[in-house]
Amino acid sequence: MAKKNAATKAGRYTVETDMYQGRPVLRIKDGNKDRFPFSFGLGKAKKIVANIAAIEEFVKEQLKQLEQQAKAAAKKGKKTAAK
Repeated sequence: MAKKNAATKAGRYTVETDMYQGRPVLRIKDGNKDRFPFSFGLGKAKKIVANIAAIEEFVKEQLKQLEQQAKAAAKKGKKTAAK
């Protein structure tokens, strides 16, 4: 049986605790209709906590790259439309 916890600050994700094969797990869902939630147990949770700074940096770098790619694509699209 799942025990729901409070949503994160952004309000987008729901975090639940549950049991899987007799062991506790956390399940992170992107809204109530998320078909493939992300779940993990204590072992992975410890690795995440120990490396949270590296994970945050990774997210920051990847979002920056996506933003740059979107700007480049938009700029290329404007040049193509102007021809």
